[in-house]
Amino acid sequence: MALTVEQERVLEAVRALPLNAKKHEGKEYESLPDGPAELGDLLPQTGISALRPEIHGPVLFLVGDVNTALGRIGYQARIVETRRTAARQLYLWGIGRLYKAPGRTGAVTRAKFLAQTAHAEGLAFDLWYVRADGSLGEEKSWLPILQAQAPRLLDVYGMVWGGTFSRPDYPHFEEINWRRVP
Repeated sequence: MALTVEQERVLEAVRALPLNAKKHEGKEYESLPDGPAELGDLLPQTGISALRPEIHGPVLFLVGDVNTALGRIGYQARIVETRRTAARQLYLWGIGRLYKAPGRTGAVTRAKFLAQTAHAEGLAFDLWYVRADGSLGEEKSWLPILQAQAPRLLDVYGMVWGGTFSRPDYPHFEEINWRRVP
C-alpha cells in the first residue's frame, strides 16, 4: 500500500521517538519492534473483541444506555477506539506536539506510553457522538446528557467517563480500577 506524504511524515516522527519497554506498577508493556512501525500499527482498533472479555457485557449495556439518552436528540455513540499498540499511543501523543492532524488543535493525549493508559489493558474505549447522517455532533448538544449520565455509569457499570477528569477527555471511558486489574 502506497503511503501519502503526510502518512510517511507521521511514521518517520513516530520512528524517531525513543522507545523502550516500559514497566508500570509491576507490569511490562510492549514497545515498538526493532523494525520500523507500519501504518497498520497506527490505526485504531475499534472492535469490542479487542477489549478484555470481562468488560464486554458492561460496555455493550453502557453504550446502549448512552445511545438511548442520545437518541432523544438524534445522536448515536459509536466505539471508535479500544486497545492500542505502542505505536498508536505515541502517534496520538505526538499530535499537537510533533505534527498536526486535520481538524485538531492542541494535544490529543497526555499519555506517551501504554503504561499510562487503560487502553493498553483493553479496559478503556472511546466513543464518538454522531448524528444520523454520520457527521460528528456538536459538543453543546450531547455534553449535558453525558454529564447527567456520568454518576450512573460509575454506579451501574463500574466505568468512569473521561468527561469527569481534571482535564476532560469526552470520548473516553475506562474501568474504574484498571490499574489494579491483574
